[in-house]
Amino acid sequence: MAGFELSLRGVANNCLIAAAAGALDYLTPQTLQADTQALLGPGRRLVLDLSQVDFFDSSGLNALLRLHRQAAEMGGSLALAQVPTRVQQVLVMTGADAVLEVYPTLDDAVAGPLPAGDASHVRIDE
Repeated sequence: MAGFELSLRGVANNCLIAAAAGALDYLTPQTLQADTQALLGPGRRLVLDLSQVDFFDSSGLNALLRLHRQAAEMGGSLALAQVPTRVQQVLVMTGADAVLEVYPTLDDAVAGPLPAGDASHVRIDE
C-alpha cells in the first residue's frame, strides 16, 4: 500500500483546493487531521481532490466523515471531487454519499453550494 499525501493546490472562488494521494486507510486519520487543521475555519470551503487515491477502506471513510463534521462545526464545509469509482462505490454502499458533498469535477465542487446543515448527526466510530 502506498502512503498518504495531502498537498494544497490553490484557491478558487473562496475555496481551498487540496489533493489527496495514496491510501486512505487506518494510517490516514491522524495525518489527514493534522494536514487539514489549518485549512478549516468559518466560511472556508475545503475541496478535496481524491483522483489520486489508490486505496480506500472503512478507516478512510471515517476520516472523511470526521473531516466533514469538523469543517461544519467550525462553520465551514468540505466537498469531495473527482472521486474514483472504487471510493464512490463505498460512499454509496454505506450511505455516506448522502452526507458528504461529492462532485464529479473540481469545477463542480468549487461551484457547489455551501451546506447549511449541521453535521452532528454523522456517526464516527473511533
